[in-house]
Amino acid sequence: QGKYVPHVIGVFTGPAVLNVAMEPPHSSFWIEASTDMPLSLKQQCVDAIAEIHSCGVFHGDIELRHMLIGGDA
Repeated sequence: QGKYVPHVIGVFTGPAVLNVAMEPPHSSFWIEASTDMPLSLKQQCVDAIAEIHSCGVFHGDIELRHMLIGGDA
């Protein structure tokens, strides 16, 4: 946690629901990944996914809306 996976703030459960609250990816701003972002940012997303997979983490629902890019790229 901390480099590509944000720190967990809390986990909240309900009937058939599990929500995980995580810290924001950057202190000033962030954007969702998009199909029209620069190739360098796309590559950073692919590299980040490869690194978390190498640590044994399986996301299970990789979508652009789940990839947040901080103000520091």
